[in-house]
Amino acid sequence: MLLLVFRVAGDAYAVEAARVVEVVPRIELRSLPHAPEALAGLFRYRGRMVPVIDLGILLGNGPCRCLLSTRIILVDEPLPAHGVAQVGLIAERVSDVYRVDDDRIIAPPPLLGQNPYLGSIVSTDLGLIPLIAIERVFAEPLRGILAEAAP
Repeated sequence: MLLLVFRVAGDAYAVEAARVVEVVPRIELRSLPHAPEALAGLFRYRGRMVPVIDLGILLGNGPCRCLLSTRIILVDEPLPAHGVAQVGLIAERVSDVYRVDDDRIIAPPPLLGQNPYLGSIVSTDLGLIPLIAIERVFAEPLRGILAEAAP
């Protein structure tokens, strides 16, 4: 499996590289009144409005710092009855792409039930890296926004 590794609040996380559309610099986002706290805003990407989630807030660390290294990771999010939508994830730094063998992937321990956004754990030479479970990142209010943004 190929992983895109990034940092939020100093900790390493990863997403499957196959889900990544593009990594873009942090840009100004259009905020939405009364949106869920983790929804940082929207931006236009190739003619589509893309919702952007702040992973710092989602993971309980407060908003991601706005640094020169801050990036938005665009990923595909499958939506039942709507096809696929693109979603941005704010990370403080995207560090690298790693290939890992399937035998290095560990099922998530039960204690991660408090944070449903984390999936399996990957053992790498960098240490243990949690995978972000893209399909679980979006609670119902966010799914509605995604469905509206889908083509």
